[in-house]
Amino acid sequence: MVYNSFLFIWLFPIIFMVGNNLTVPYRKYFFLIVSYGIYIYYNKWMTLTLIAVSLISYFFAKYLEKNQNKYLEKDQEKDLEKNLRKEQEKNQEKDLRKNLRKDQDKKNCEKETICGKGTICAGVISTILPLVVFKYGHFISENLSSFTDSFGFISDENQFSIIAPLGISFFTFQALSYVFDVYRKKYPAEQNLSNYLTYMAFFPSMIAGPINRYDQLMPQLNTVQGFNRPLAEKGLKMILWGMFLKVVIADRLQLYIDPVFDGFLQESGSSLLMAAILYSIQLYTDFAGYSLMAIGAAATLGYNLKQNFHNPYFSIGITDFWHRWHITLAHWLRDYIYIPLGGSRCSKKRNYANILITFAVSGIWHGANWTFIVWGLLHGLFQVIEKILGLQKKKESKFSSTDIESSSIKPRYISMKNRSIRVARIILTFFLITFLWIFFRMNTIEDAWIVIEKIFTSQDMHFGICEKFIYVFIAIVFIKDLIDEIRPSCNPFYHPKRWVRWATYLFIFTSILLFGVFDAGQFIYARF
Repeated sequence: MVYNSFLFIWLFPIIFMVGNNLTVPYRKYFFLIVSYGIYIYYNKWMTLTLIAVSLISYFFAKYLEKNQNKYLEKDQEKDLEKNLRKEQEKNQEKDLRKNLRKDQDKKNCEKETICGKGTICAGVISTILPLVVFKYGHFISENLSSFTDSFGFISDENQFSIIAPLGISFFTFQALSYVFDVYRKKYPAEQNLSNYLTYMAFFPSMIAGPINRYDQLMPQLNTVQGFNRPLAEKGLKMILWGMFLKVVIADRLQLYIDPVFDGFLQESGSSLLMAAILYSIQLYTDFAGYSLMAIGAAATLGYNLKQNFHNPYFSIGITDFWHRWHITLAHWLRDYIYIPLGGSRCSKKRNYANILITFAVSGIWHGANWTFIVWGLLHGLFQVIEKILGLQKKKESKFSSTDIESSSIKPRYISMKNRSIRVARIILTFFLITFLWIFFRMNTIEDAWIVIEKIFTSQDMHFGICEKFIYVFIAIVFIKDLIDEIRPSCNPFYHPKRWVRWATYLFIFTSILLFGVFDAGQFIYARF
């Protein structure tokens, strides 16, 4: 659902009223119908792809579980036979026979493991195939054409061109996590197809994220029923703040930033630097705002989704940044890429390689372009550097809770010296991330280098890009995030004084009406 559209404004109250008056399982069926109805309205290709990925992952997970149960039964039979033989052969070459059985069991186990790995590989390839075709088909075709052209074989560079369905990366990763978890026996495979389709198509988060996990969302879909007032109030506040971030700041900044980057050859270095800084803010307010609206919409219906952002521009390093930015993606990469590769429980060189591979995957996930791959590798490289220099020590945010209402945590004392160092690291990290975003924004690596070169070599000091009032709203976001970081009990949305809360609601709502840019299109990350 496009949350910054008038369709959302008119349709969601109806969904809210009907959904909160239904009980399980009618509630699940209603959300299933609504989800697919919304997707069909926006993009039929997206709907067909979603159904295909859902069916593939559903049946492969069942097949995996069936094979694992078969292997388990074999193991149980072997154990029984083993015990009987132990009793019979207690006094007859006990040690020798035991060693022989161990060797045989080891061989059988290896065969079964190979079979299981082959099955999971087939499931992963089948699940990820639509993503590869739709999102990376043109990229692969283009690079293959360039490669063959270098050997004198002329080919058509535009031989493969197709528009990727919205949110395909999000629901593909969601399906993959389910297949991996069933393979690991974290939970049994879902037997009810409609339940699984509802989990995959749950409309608040499918396009915008966060990337849901089956064991986190499915139990709620099976149990939540009726209206939950505290959670609904929390959700409405999140929608209000998310709408402010999206339509007042992100969509308005886009009007000023895009012309600067599109005409970067004619722009001065100072204008490009200001555009890069504002682009960092645009990305954050766009994606965080959209995620908040998605999480808030789910909360009004009684469902708790995972937090996706936690004041990312107060990070003290690139590693800390990925603990705060797109949290559900970072956790997915950690659980299904980094740890299976060996994580940190291996040699230093292997650990550094694991980090680089993980963030190369992150770059590829974000887009089918070499700029995204370079962007991901640079993020991985800086994390490796932080690890070598010992800057990855446990220096987490004072408030590790993911609940924005958490106010019971008291801020710990930080000395003036440590505070100054922390502020310096925050500023340095922000500018480093800002320069990395340039690769994220530009169409080619060469264009990104030109922009960076102009920023560092230009003598012009003109910084004016957008209207002054937008900086006031940016300052409000900064102050709000700072309050969340150091003293969450003073968050104006949850302030103990009623007049403070209602003054905040009125100000945000009025700002949306007066300065909001509606129907500006999907959020930036939707194309990823």
